[in-house]
Amino acid sequence: MGQTMQVSIDLGQIVAFCVALIFAGVGYWRGSAPMRQALKRLSFVFEDWHGVPDRDGVKGRPGIMVRLQTIEERQEATAAELRTNGGSSLRDAVIRVEVQQGDIIRTVAALESAVRSQAVVVVPETVNGAGDASRAGGAAIVAHPYRASNGG
Repeated sequence: MGQTMQVSIDLGQIVAFCVALIFAGVGYWRGSAPMRQALKRLSFVFEDWHGVPDRDGVKGRPGIMVRLQTIEERQEATAAELRTNGGSSLRDAVIRVEVQQGDIIRTVAALESAVRSQAVVVVPETVNGAGDASRAGGAAIVAHPYRASNGG
């Protein structure tokens, strides 16, 4: 029939094999550290992409797609404020302020013209000796052309 081969292994060979296996495992583990670090960083990317759920005492983070949706919604809301919509947008408020400012400028110019056409004498420091103009910080217009021409 066939020949059988007999193998004899003693305890020293078993121990040597186990030690060699341990050294090979440790060498592989140490040599694969850069690969493990790269895989760990890659896992962070996947966590950021998909998000992390809440844990006890730690607030979760939404994933990239949820964050992008939130950014787009905020951008749409901001863009809506920059378009006129009949009165309630920021753009409508700016237009109202511009119109009111133009009205104020025209009113001040009209008042300034009216005052200049009415005034004759500018008295510095005091008004009628009461000191009102000095509190206001300067000169006051006090004389009217009718009273100035009639001595009064």
